[in-house]
Amino acid sequence: AFGASDTEPKVRFGGTAAASTAWESPTSILARVAPGVGAGKRSIVLTIKSIRATMSEAFEYEAPLINQTSPPGGLGLGETLSINGTGFGGYDSRPKARVGGSACEET
Repeated sequence: AFGASDTEPKVRFGGTAAASTAWESPTSILARVAPGVGAGKRSIVLTIKSIRATMSEAFEYEAPLINQTSPPGGLGLGETLSINGTGFGGYDSRPKARVGGSACEET
């Protein structure tokens, strides 16, 4: 059990810190995966106060996959591209996209 509420539990997926964490109960911590974790199996490291627990290869992150774009042909400057696929995660109010090596103005 995690014991009494810890207002700042820390979680790492591989070497990347969780975007946010929250104490839920004596047996549960919530952790949001941060960008940059990378695909493949990762260990989870939980630190509560100064006590550390590790579970090796406990988490697998699937990289996003682009299935198609619309329109499928080229675009002109300022036109909108729709990107469809899987593994994009939950709602993100500020996603970032690049076409070629250039960042998109708005996403």
